[in-house]
Amino acid sequence: MTKNTTTQYKELEHGEITLDEVTVSGDNFRKEFNEESLKELSENIAKVGVLEPIILRKNRAHKILVAGERRLRAAQMAGIEKIPYRLLDLTEEQAREVMVLENLHRKDLSPLEEARGFNDLLKSGGYTAEDVANRVDKSKAYVYRAIRLLDLPQEAQDALEKGEITTGHARQLLCVSADEAKELLKKIKRREMSVTALRDEIKWTLGTDLEDSRFKLDVEYAGKIACSKCPYNTANQQSLFDEAVEAGRCTNKACYEEKEKQSFADLVEEVKAKAQKAGMKFLDPQDRYDYDESYEIMDQDEQEQYADEIKKHPGKFALTVFKYSGEEGLLCIDKKLAKKINDERYAEDEEEEEETEEEKAERAERERERAIRDKEEEFLAGKLLGELLNKEITDKVFENLWDDFRDWQKEALAKNFGLKSLTVDEVLKLEPKKLFWFMSIVRTTNQWGFNEDICTLLDDREITEEEIDEMHAKAVAAIDSANK
Repeated sequence: MTKNTTTQYKELEHGEITLDEVTVSGDNFRKEFNEESLKELSENIAKVGVLEPIILRKNRAHKILVAGERRLRAAQMAGIEKIPYRLLDLTEEQAREVMVLENLHRKDLSPLEEARGFNDLLKSGGYTAEDVANRVDKSKAYVYRAIRLLDLPQEAQDALEKGEITTGHARQLLCVSADEAKELLKKIKRREMSVTALRDEIKWTLGTDLEDSRFKLDVEYAGKIACSKCPYNTANQQSLFDEAVEAGRCTNKACYEEKEKQSFADLVEEVKAKAQKAGMKFLDPQDRYDYDESYEIMDQDEQEQYADEIKKHPGKFALTVFKYSGEEGLLCIDKKLAKKINDERYAEDEEEEEETEEEKAERAERERERAIRDKEEEFLAGKLLGELLNKEITDKVFENLWDDFRDWQKEALAKNFGLKSLTVDEVLKLEPKKLFWFMSIVRTTNQWGFNEDICTLLDDREITEEEIDEMHAKAVAAIDSANK
């Protein structure tokens, strides 16, 4: 056991002191005192008195409290006039050390109070992490993990202090940036998320596998720290947890996207230079399906097949970078040659073995059944969404809906559905059929957030057999009518 901190300092006097003679400086890192616990101590003091002296130091005519504020408060509550004390010969710095060490041995310290205590000792310059660990009978890793809690944004620290989140939640929030931690904190409170659910949320909505990156991980890039040294790389977060963590995932979404953006810009410049050197045209990046229909995007086999043509007549071809995939692409921009390439593709398709009449009929029936099932789901979900998506539950469904979408995804979604913006009011103007498809796309893209909310809402609405039969009949009629 660690010896009592105060025994190494000279005692100037001891005895009893009236409560109004004690000056409380406000330097104590313990800011919160459990009222119920304080009341129990007060009741005990009223019966047997204060058994352990408070520690004071002298500053001119004042006797300043160093350790024992909880006992002092409880004595005041109990109406005690005098309390035992020890006056020690302490400098202000020594008093701070005693205050911290004495408090750190209390069993009722909150995680943040403990963190502040450890941090104060390290900042004093007189202690290493190992010294602190030895003083409180903990490991050095425990001390480092505790101090990291002070890196949480203030909102998360407040929530931890109030008991709205656990230390486990707090450690998970340390894995992400401050802005992301604040947003996740809202989700924790709203959904009453467990630590495991929070960890999965970070992994699937914020965590990005660094193996998928197009930039180098061991050098500074886009004005940001190298991923190999970054604290938001899970490979570098082992000190936060007792258990093993998944290696090589980035949990700082904004930083990763900035590097990806810079990587795309660098690739564009690289491909531009390559096109110029080869005598080809460079086309501005866009979606591969948005290029002029007379252009043909050539796959690897076609590039090999037309290698001589490309070398002899580079002006018939163009290089680009596809906007969303970030891949280099080769396009044939000569109309005559592009038509030839397309005709050859069509001819290859026609060479495939023709189906028998029986096989055609079976395939047609399978397609009909699948179409009916899709139409049933469309009708049913459209009906339910029409009922569910009203002003009363809008906030619940759409809150933080777009957190996990990138800008280009939101732009494409709004464009495809003819929406002026992705606001709730705009989305609710969609007719049921379009609304269903809109929700399907959103659920697929944001499956770990919004998916849970909308599925819960749909599950809560019990579907009757009559409604199922009605939707099936409507689906069959719609498909058969379309096939005539």
